[in-house]
Amino acid sequence: MVDLLQVLEGVTYAAFIVGALVAVYELRVMSRDRRTELYSQMGEHWTSREFEEAMAKYALADYQSAESIEKTVPRVDILMIADTLDWMAALVRYKIVDYKTVTSVMTFSMNWEKLKPWCLEWRKHTTPGHFGDFEWLANEENRRDKAAEQETNAA
Repeated sequence: MVDLLQVLEGVTYAAFIVGALVAVYELRVMSRDRRTELYSQMGEHWTSREFEEAMAKYALADYQSAESIEKTVPRVDILMIADTLDWMAALVRYKIVDYKTVTSVMTFSMNWEKLKPWCLEWRKHTTPGHFGDFEWLANEENRRDKAAEQETNAA
């Protein structure tokens, strides 16, 4: 005969396994929700009139030097764009969101090359590490692009 204690022990194990599966499912849903929320917030910010105006000026700027950028784009607009890119890069660097989520909506290496003279000049007047995450993600993007290119050429 089956002992009642063995049945209860079996039920307990089964409940534990079901609980673990539910927890894993919930974590996956939370991750998807976090990405959805991030996309929504980025969309709200990027479609704001203030950001759109700054980006329109930024697209037409002369990127030879910090001074030449500021002739086309006001300093506060450049700072807003660079800080936005730095914030997004920090989310990737500290693994809050994945690389593809952020780089699918913005090319960091191209933007770093455009803003590099201005960002390096700005660092002289603020903190040495300012825009460090932005620079890191641009370098990471370049590294991954080169690795993918080498992989394609090798195949």
